[in-house]
Parts: sequence; structure tokens; C-alpha cells
Amino acid sequence: MLYLGVSMNKTKLEQKKQCVIDAGNKLVAHALITRTWGNVSSRIDESSFLITPSGLPYKYLTPEQIVEINLHDLSYSGDVKPSSETAMHAGIYKAKPEVNFIIHTHQLAATVLSIFPEFVDLNKHDMAEKLPEFAGGLIPISKYAPSGTKELADNVCEKAVRLGNMGGVLMANHGAIFFAENKDDCFEIALRIEKVCLEIIDRISGGRLPFDESKSSIKIEYRNKPHSNLADCIFNANREYEVLAFSNKPHILGISLLPNFKFKLPIFVDDFAQIAGVRCTFMGDDYIFGKNNMVMNKRGGCIAVANSEYDVEAICEITEKNALICLFSEHVTESNPLPISAAIATREDYLSGYSKLATAKN
Repeated sequence: MLYLGVSMNKTKLEQKKQCVIDAGNKLVAHALITRTWGNVSSRIDESSFLITPSGLPYKYLTPEQIVEINLHDLSYSGDVKPSSETAMHAGIYKAKPEVNFIIHTHQLAATVLSIFPEFVDLNKHDMAEKLPEFAGGLIPISKYAPSGTKELADNVCEKAVRLGNMGGVLMANHGAIFFAENKDDCFEIALRIEKVCLEIIDRISGGRLPFDESKSSIKIEYRNKPHSNLADCIFNANREYEVLAFSNKPHILGISLLPNFKFKLPIFVDDFAQIAGVRCTFMGDDYIFGKNNMVMNKRGGCIAVANSEYDVEAICEITEKNALICLFSEHVTESNPLPISAAIATREDYLSGYSKLATAKN
């Protein structure tokens, strides 16, 4: 693609594309994302940048699938659809000419703290010196808006422009975005923020919300293989699904065994609404999941259904994340769950389009 009458050396452009792919796999390796969530971009010049495609697993990406975007009008050529968050990346590149690399993550601890209103106050926890990039010791949190919308891009950019060339913004009920002059600095700030957020969660909860999942387990069963009696009842009642998973990860187990948990699981992250469902409660005697892909198990934990091992594992993982945030919210005075209207909208949008892309390769 040609911008400003100058074509970048093909070898150098290929190297940049490979760098974006490597960064995507690094996000997965550092548990900063799961599935195809999150995205990576790299500036080419003052009028263009590269970004990861929408809904394709990082481990399968090829340089040809990294999309080249015109920074001015967001146009691109070819059949590969760019990330739905392209406008958010473009807004930061326009506002910050020195920024050359951006990663959007769904990392656990930062997402937990994204339920706070407006910002994370590092000063309250004596941690401002650990993140000097944030003036006043405040990590900004952008207001919630649906993924891929102009509103979300505007909300994030409004916070980002107030920071220097190396920083990040937590995205309410969703994740975080980080930017820097190069890839290494981008990951460095993301990992440092995650470590600080973990420490804050530990302090606020008094150490009662452990992140060690060594004792957790997921048991997967298949319709076309020998399975338990309970799995047989579930498969018979939900004939559209071929795979299910029983999970007793620690926070899912904790939520399911709470004496006051009798109704639907509160939704704190839109990823959970997307792939698990909106009105997730205990499984009924009819074993029917209805419009959900996850129900709570009266024996403890949760049960997920889908058509691949990849999908049921992802449902269990995001349910554990949402359960952790539910438990954490009991330790703070202010928290913002996802509005039910937003949860319904993100679920419907996912089922109608993105899920088909995400499961094209797994």
C-alpha cells in the first residue's frame, strides 16, 4: 500500500508485520489475553499503521493477514477485516506522534480494577512510585462503551491524551490499552501495571482472593465419547452442543457455594456476557441451558457447553474472571457492574458475527 507517495521497503514492512504477530503471541504467553481477544498495532509512518485482524487466533496469523490501515480515514485494502478497535488505535497514534506501538489486553488484575469509577488511586496504596508514568498517582479508567464503537475509541483517547508517550488506560468492564514508543516498552508498562494491580487486589481483599489456580480443575466431556450420567442428561437436553466442561476453579467455586447466591451471576465484564450468556444461574432440573452457554452447578462450580474444547475452556476461564470480580466487589464501596442492556447487546452482537470468526480456526 502507498502513503504520501512513498512506499515502505517491502522487507522492512514484512519485519514490522512479523513483529506484530510476535507481539500477539507474547500477549498469549504472558496471559494478557485469551482466545482472539485483544489486539496489536504498530505505526508504519505518520499516515499509516499495521493492526491485527478481527477474530483470528494469534498462533495461526501470517504476515498477509496483518492489515495496513490509512491513519486518516481508516481505509484498508484486501479481504482481511481489521480489528474492531482500529479507531481506538488510530486515535492514539493521531494524538501522540511519538507513539509507535499499542497493545490492547484483557489482563486479569487490571480488568478487576476497571470496575472502579474514573481511576485507580495508587496513592491510597503507597504505590505511586512504582508507576511514575502516571502523574498524580492515578491510573485512568475510561467509561464503558460497546467494543468497536466510536464512543469507546473517544472515551479511551480522552484519557490517553493526558498521559505521556508511555502509559495506559484501563477500560471499564473490559480490559486495558497500553502505548509506547516501541514494543518492549509497551509490554513493560502492561506487565508493571498488572503486578501493581495484583498487589492492590491482595491488599484490599486481605489476601482472601488467591490467584494460584494449581488446585483448580476443568473436566471436559464429549457427546460422541463415553461420558458421565450428568453429562448424558445435559447432552440430551441440549442437542445443539457437542462438548461440555465442569469447572471448579477457585472463584467459580467460591461464588457457587455462597449461601446468598441464589439467582443469576452478576456481570462485570462484557467478555463474560459475550460467550457465557446474560442470565446465568443454577442449572434447573430440566438441564436446559436456554440462551446461555454456562450455568452454575448446585454441587459447586459451573458447567459450560459449546461445540469445541477450545470454546468450553474459554467459557470457564472468563467465568472464573467474572467470579473473581464479583468476590472482589464485596470488598470495595464503589464498583460498576455492566448494565444489563449492554450485556444483552454485546451477547447478541457476538452471536451474530464475531463468534463465527473466532471459531473459524482453533
